[in-house]
Amino acid sequence: MKIAWIDDDTEIIDPVIEPLVEDEHEIARIRTMRGALDSIETLRRCDLIILDMIIPVGDSNNDFEDYSGVSLLYKLRKEHGVTTPVIVFSVVDQKKVEGQLEALNVADYVRKPALPTDLKKAVDAVLGAQRKSGAGK
Repeated sequence: MKIAWIDDDTEIIDPVIEPLVEDEHEIARIRTMRGALDSIETLRRCDLIILDMIIPVGDSNNDFEDYSGVSLLYKLRKEHGVTTPVIVFSVVDQKKVEGQLEALNVADYVRKPALPTDLKKAVDAVLGAQRKSGAGK
């Protein structure tokens, strides 16, 4: 299955992503909000998006907004009609953003740091539910 991972912390991504790669998921890595917005068709074709709440807006690693992941998800859902399921994977406490995320149809929230098996369980649950409902691609 195809997964888009939107996160700028590549040193965190590599170890956590390994169980997903071993399960033969195809992972598209996107590091910024701009990169995600330039990849709308890729995101639509993915079976799942894993999204950090703190990502650079542009090309600079110093170009951050508070909880830019919320802004990105809003744009994906409301402006571009992307319905792909989303798992939030972030250091941000869920309580700080849950009100903003409530209307944006987030499938799960996994708090960093997490074991690779914790994220894999969340991914398996979301993709399994998607297959059962017939919504899988």
